[in-house]
Amino acid sequence: MGESEKKPSYCNSWDHVRTIRKKVVANELKTWGPSIDMEQTWRMIQGYQVTITDVDGPASMLHSDYFRSDECIAKTPLEALTVYLDRGHYPPPEVLIALHHCFLMYFKFAGHYELDEMFFDAPRKQRIGNYAAQSDKDDSFLMFDYLVSLGASRANTEGFKRKSQTELAEVFLQQKQGDFDTDPESFVRDYRRWKQNRKADK
Repeated sequence: MGESEKKPSYCNSWDHVRTIRKKVVANELKTWGPSIDMEQTWRMIQGYQVTITDVDGPASMLHSDYFRSDECIAKTPLEALTVYLDRGHYPPPEVLIALHHCFLMYFKFAGHYELDEMFFDAPRKQRIGNYAAQSDKDDSFLMFDYLVSLGASRANTEGFKRKSQTELAEVFLQQKQGDFDTDPESFVRDYRRWKQNRKADK
């Protein structure tokens, strides 16, 4: 796929990160200022961040490839950045460079694309909102889907009375989400539509 055919969000992809990584590791990355061996600099920093403390146990050594396990860290480089920072780690230089490219492209297109499209290939959807709103709804429906499956399983194996999805939704929204405004029946209709769309996407 040529550069002109790539989606705007290509810069926030692991394929783009891996392309940059080859240049970083080989010290072939061109910068505006004096040539800096970013790989060597990052390796020095990495030497101080090779331990991670487990909440339920002692500190353990991180494998050197952990910081460059790409999709195992997060779905996109931008989301990986939050994972690194939440854990107090400096991300590899290629991740920062890829995100830098995203912003450069965003300004280059001068408003033609929204940030959601530049980073996630996710234009704003009517009645749903931007990528953050879509992700929040996905998280809610995933959690509710688990409760539906759990309720069905317990009804079959332990003889519990099976609650309707509307009853489950009311409990879920109010007790788990602290949401007393959303209509449970409306939530269930959206949940079923979401689940149907997930099946169609597979």
